[in-house]
Amino acid sequence: MRSLPKRDDTFVQGGAQFTVKAGGKRTKAALKAAVKERPEKVTLYSTSHMGPQFNGPASDLGFGITFTVVGPDPYSARDWFASVYRNQRGGLTVK
Repeated sequence: MRSLPKRDDTFVQGGAQFTVKAGGKRTKAALKAAVKERPEKVTLYSTSHMGPQFNGPASDLGFGITFTVVGPDPYSARDWFASVYRNQRGGLTVK
């Protein structure tokens, strides 16, 4: 974990940088696949200047933090939302 203290109820909102397969679109399903395959290659970034912040690879997301991804672009194209968090077994979940 990089930027946040360990808490039980931390919510952060922002975007995600990840690679999609050739010709693919940045969708919630593509984010889910990228986090499953290589979470260290998915960069989550906060878009708020106030409140809790997290900027770093999804693999560094700590327990008790729910990161809401707005996609495909949190500034100009808010077509879908996804929550990324650690499940009880320690793995990453995208819903």
